[in-house]
Amino acid sequence: MKSIITIQNLFLPALILLLNFSCVEPYTPPVTKNESNLLVVEGFINTTTNSVQVKLSRSVALSKKQTFPAELKASLSIESEDGTKVPLVEKTGGNYEKTGLTLNSSIKYRLRIVTKGISYSSEFISL
Repeated sequence: MKSIITIQNLFLPALILLLNFSCVEPYTPPVTKNESNLLVVEGFINTTTNSVQVKLSRSVALSKKQTFPAELKASLSIESEDGTKVPLVEKTGGNYEKTGLTLNSSIKYRLRIVTKGISYSSEFISL
């Protein structure tokens, strides 16, 4: 009795061969030791609740299997183009927030951070 070769009959063996002979090469990104300990800023302005939440941490080398260390005791504020500054309050674990803001959609705002003697400012943005 002759067997009929169909695509279905060839698919599984071909897939097994492909998986056995395919390989994944490790990828080492071009990162130097000097590129760790960078300030990482994750933030959100919620215009519905008039609140701001920002999390500060530091980057770590990709070779290290550790969590990002929180950036504590920083000074954060939301600044408007008209010069108004609203400080954020430090909560726990590098989290900073402010609620009850009065945000005007016709004014641009930016985030200002001062930590370890270094000042960082974002660009002014519209809400």
